[in-house]
Amino acid sequence: MTNALLNWDPFRELDDMQERMSRLATRGLTNAGQWLTVPATDIYEEDGRLVVETALPQFKESEVDVQINGDRLEIKAEHSQESHSRNYLRRESSQASYYRSFVLPKDVDAESGQADFADGVLKISFERRELPQPKKLKLASSAKKSLTKGDKPTQ
Repeated sequence: MTNALLNWDPFRELDDMQERMSRLATRGLTNAGQWLTVPATDIYEEDGRLVVETALPQFKESEVDVQINGDRLEIKAEHSQESHSRNYLRRESSQASYYRSFVLPKDVDAESGQADFADGVLKISFERRELPQPKKLKLASSAKKSLTKGDKPTQ
């Protein structure tokens, strides 16, 4: 018992706890008490287009909904299987839902959005456009403008 106390490292315990908390933050719990990871989403640029790619392997195309609301891209997916007359001892596939929302960059043309769903992967792409560049304005001195011919500046 003395040996166990001498080998105890509180910092190792803290590292283990931090790793467990990190795993909890990236996963959710299903109704059946199973750990479920959040589907991975990649956002990248390809051929001058912005591409959003999300893995949704447990969903069918008819269960996926993609909407653009202002400057937000919203991805929703949901399905539930009807209960059969089976006597389930364990059921993990009864329902699933997913929702993600992304703010689109200002240089994305939301009207050009195209979505494709194949092999459980949702791929949405948008054309990018050039944003207007800032325009520098010349400053005119108000003192010079207010003077008319023959007027002397006041001090």
